[in-house]
Amino acid sequence: MQNPAVFIIEIVLSLLVLGYVVNHSEGRISRNEFWKVKLAMSLGLIGYWTAAIWLSYNGFGFLVVIGLIAMPFFSFKWIQVSIRRLHDLNYSGWMFLFEYVPIVSLYFIIKRWFENSSDGLNDYDISIPYAETLKKIDLYPNVNCIELLGNNFSVNSVRFEYKKFNGKEIYECSSLALDSDKVVKNYFEEHFEKTENSPSYAEKYHVSFVKKERQIEELKRNLHAILIRNGYLLIDENEIFVRKDGFSYALVWEKDKFIVELDRFQKIVTGDYNLLTLKKDQFKELIENIV
Repeated sequence: MQNPAVFIIEIVLSLLVLGYVVNHSEGRISRNEFWKVKLAMSLGLIGYWTAAIWLSYNGFGFLVVIGLIAMPFFSFKWIQVSIRRLHDLNYSGWMFLFEYVPIVSLYFIIKRWFENSSDGLNDYDISIPYAETLKKIDLYPNVNCIELLGNNFSVNSVRFEYKKFNGKEIYECSSLALDSDKVVKNYFEEHFEKTENSPSYAEKYHVSFVKKERQIEELKRNLHAILIRNGYLLIDENEIFVRKDGFSYALVWEKDKFIVELDRFQKIVTGDYNLLTLKKDQFKELIENIV
């Protein structure tokens, strides 16, 4: 019989591990993409271990060792995808605990594999990191990202904070952040007037520029930038929510909004929303068309 203390320790460790995975499994994945990812992972695992075992019989056992070392990472990704699928159904990732409850586990397995996504947006939706995504789909530096943040804004990774100082309206940013993006740095130094920083404890590490009229329109036009507001992609002032969905990108917007740039794609209506799933190349083409 197992020692009760050891049993309790195992439960606590399992909960800690699951808690870590849950906290690192943001976002959601639709049923179709869930099937694709799980199938790809399963085939990859079978193929790897088939090759590893065959080679081990021929004196090359290093692949078995590597496979054993990599299994915790693979298990992490496997559970992570399952949790994101639960999010897609608007369930907490902690519902994965029911995997270990007889009969109830079968119910949740069936729901994960076969139930449709919850309509529109749910509690677990997270928009894509737009600036990073432009790099991943090979559009940066030809296409840039402007995010509107109230009176402030950011261009790519450079955040500009609105301030009033010496009778001027200025935008202040970190000199380190500005140096990290040559496109933004070169544009602002060539087209904006530098001015004195407002007093602060880190004043010497900041750079300030005088505010211009219609500067966002100018930046969007000259930097070929997409506009983001509150996590939504703006297309002709229409708000489009974009989330990562496995190997694809899912776009969600209100069904009564007609958007010319999206009309040529095949969308589906879910509740009060339109849903459009685009592959990487299609999403890249869309972004190129709207800037």
